Amino acid sequence: MLSFVVTAIITITIGLFGIFGNINILVAVYRLKPRMRASLLIAILAFSDLFCIVSEFQNATRQLIGMQSYRRECFWAISPYLVMIVFQSYLMSALAFDRLYALAFPVRYQRGSNVLYAFVLCLPGSLCGMAVLLYGSLDLDNSPIAACNPPLAFPSFASEIWNKVMMVSLLLTLVGYGSAFVMLFVKRRHMRNLSPTDPNYAIVRAQHRVTKTLGVMTVAFMFSGFLGHMSAYIIYWFGLSDKAAQFYMSFLVIPVMMCYTQNFYIYYCCSKTYRNAFIDQFRQAAKCESQKTRVHTLNYRQSEASP
Repeated sequence: MLSFVVTAIITITIGLFGIFGNINILVAVYRLKPRMRASLLIAILAFSDLFCIVSEFQNATRQLIGMQSYRRECFWAISPYLVMIVFQSYLMSALAFDRLYALAFPVRYQRGSNVLYAFVLCLPGSLCGMAVLLYGSLDLDNSPIAACNPPLAFPSFASEIWNKVMMVSLLLTLVGYGSAFVMLFVKRRHMRNLSPTDPNYAIVRAQHRVTKTLGVMTVAFMFSGFLGHMSAYIIYWFGLSDKAAQFYMSFLVIPVMMCYTQNFYIYYCCSKTYRNAFIDQFRQAAKCESQKTRVHTLNYRQSEASP
């Protein structure tokens, strides 16, 4: 169908912007010194977003070439993606509670191993993703499906559970960031009584800047993620036919791809630290390209001058 081809083209177009952005985030975090805990979580999120984008490309390719997908084959083909999409959603919740912890206990937040801290925050999402995958594999049929994407790769009973699991992560993210912004308001009032030379003043101010940027990212995530998963939940609620539900859910990839793509552009607009890092990366890339061009030109001229 033409509509599926158009959806595939839009998916790939959005995904290319996402690949560009997430790779730049990974490079920026690698180059940032010192590396904060939030930066480490942002890098893990960028990697998971990148993984999800590439995974969606296989579905777009199937639609472009008109390949018929079947549930069992699709389920195992994208099984890593089925785990990663749950992990990515719960990582957003982890970031929200990371901000709450950083604002509530700014001094204690600085202590301990960053790697161990990130591992502990990532563990629940990983376990949840694997549990959902295992549950979905219990009673797989091999019926034809309209698109090879997560809501359709799961059997109907498991797809509904998967969608509820994703909705819970959205609600946790909302609660976490709502609490973090209440804490931020309280801390800002407390900062007025602190001297700029007080070490706590600098710590709270740094966490304030990070929280504002991640807050914008979360609002965008809530709109795109909520649109996709709440729409799927409404489908189950209204009890649409299986064919109509599959047709509708095949188009939900567009807001989901926006979710995977948006973070780089939010950081660029809202975070001075990341914006400067990205601009420096662009300059370094342009400088390297300019040097390569000069070398090629010099080699060409020398070869022309040779007898």
